[in-house]
Amino acid sequence: MDFLAHNAQWLTLIAAVIGIGFAVYQRRWILAQPAGNEKMTRIAGYIQRGAQAFLQRELRSVGILVIIVFVVLMLLSFIDGDGGMTALTPFAYLAGAIASGLTGFFGMYIAVRANVRTAQAASNSLNQGLRVAFASGSVMGTMVVGLALFGIALLFIIFTAIDPVNAVNALAGFSFGATSIAIFARVGGGIFTPRQRMSARIWSARRRLASRKTTRATRP
Repeated sequence: MDFLAHNAQWLTLIAAVIGIGFAVYQRRWILAQPAGNEKMTRIAGYIQRGAQAFLQRELRSVGILVIIVFVVLMLLSFIDGDGGMTALTPFAYLAGAIASGLTGFFGMYIAVRANVRTAQAASNSLNQGLRVAFASGSVMGTMVVGLALFGIALLFIIFTAIDPVNAVNALAGFSFGATSIAIFARVGGGIFTPRQRMSARIWSARRRLASRKTTRATRP
């Protein structure tokens, strides 16, 4: 028990590295699966470009907020030094925001590439489709836990070496930063997804209308 108590941060760091390594392994396995025929690959490419454009635009917008909050926290740490806020808290906030942003980018990257591979695998058998789908979900889930543990353990090791008294209080900024990104990603995704469905319906309706006009024009 004494060994665990005195080395908990290092054990946590090792567990986090193992989790991130497992997520990377699952990612490589998913990308090695067949992506289907040419039409499936083309449609998947459209989805990937749209998701990438959305994510880049969102991260740019949220990045401005992160910088503003970082500056505010830095000012508060100097103004109210005895209220639990230390100069380490803004850096913990920044680390949490970066970790959350990396998790979202990694999850989006694999999700828009696993969907076409899941469809191709499901065309062979239900078991293969479920294996690809579950592996895709495990990448995001394991990366969330792995990066969270890695960030907290690493910051705890660094902060205790700098300021052992206020190290634990400063770690609250990590969760604040991660939550900031997660909230805006959730809201942005909730706005983006209905618009995506609406655009798909409009495109499908236009295709049906064009097909009807072509059929009427070719009738004798």
